Amino acid sequence: MTLSTSSEFIGKLVAGLIIASAVLTIGGLAYRWYAKRKRDELQDALDLKVAVNAQAAA
Repeated sequence: MTLSTSSEFIGKLVAGLIIASAVLTIGGLAYRWYAKRKRDELQDALDLKVAVNAQAAA
């Protein structure tokens, strides 16, 4: 393997990692939006009140 072919391989590897990272980021944001929407619908249906500060008093 020469240096020119290894450089091409590394370039393709980096491009693949960038694409995979973008897909995972977009998927995570979409899931976050979906989960929040479902949680809000459930809270609305059950008439649950959202706690502003859920930390226990010390």
